[in-house]
Amino acid sequence: MEEIILLQLENMEILGEQNLLLKKQNELLEKMIEKLKAKLSHKKKPKPYPKISILRTNKFKTSMNMVADQPK
Repeated sequence: MEEIILLQLENMEILGEQNLLLKKQNELLEKMIEKLKAKLSHKKKPKPYPKISILRTNKFKTSMNMVADQPK
């Protein structure tokens, strides 16, 4: 019984250390995110690609087929 209690106390101690390490890691990640946000805020946002309508692409395909089907 005493061994079980000692093992549980040891596990609790290890979990406490692990918790502290995770908190430190979280703080470092938050600092890194803030630095990256600061860097990216100075850059211009990329322009989105233009939307191509389905009708335009279908017309293009049709006209390409017509050119290919013409006798030589």
